[in-house]
Amino acid sequence: MWKNNFMKFFKHINLLLLLILFVSCLEDTGDLSIESILDRGSQIYPPGADSIFISMGLPSNVIPELEKSKVIDGTSGGLLEIYFEHSDENISIKIDASLTIPPGAFSGSERIWMVLNNETGTIWFYPHLVFSIPVQFDIIYEGVKLFGSNPDNIDFIFQNNDGTIEQVNYTKIVIYEEAEGYYLKLKEGMLNHFSRYGWSR
Repeated sequence: MWKNNFMKFFKHINLLLLLILFVSCLEDTGDLSIESILDRGSQIYPPGADSIFISMGLPSNVIPELEKSKVIDGTSGGLLEIYFEHSDENISIKIDASLTIPPGAFSGSERIWMVLNNETGTIWFYPHLVFSIPVQFDIIYEGVKLFGSNPDNIDFIFQNNDGTIEQVNYTKIVIYEEAEGYYLKLKEGMLNHFSRYGWSR
């Protein structure tokens, strides 16, 4: 009798362990696509929240959605970089972005995503980590248009889920006009957590 009960208990334990393993696999950010990250994010922001960000005139038929992901050990730190360059008779664009994660920024290992959304000019970081030590984000755009924006008013910000904004600490922003468009640079933006960031009008 006790053997039968023990075998039933053992089967239940095995089923429970398989269920936990299955759920953990579903939550693995390594299997996420760019579209799923952006779709998840768009669902948490109110309608019209994107209107605060500048339009950079980045044609989607020329410039793909730019992304990079990498498994990083929070104890050791790491680096993610994106570089893109395109030139033709109509447009000349360069984008150079880097995310520097210092040693000790978070515990454990995580697959970190950096996604540049060309439609809104926003930058998405995933998963939604909070850091013990701020991480550093740097980006340079060359040849962007900055439609409907006053270059003197442009700032780099974080947008909350309710649409309100928070300022980001950074060393400086550099903006000047070139023949192909604007040169736009963020130097040493210090991020305390991951979410959606971008350039305000």
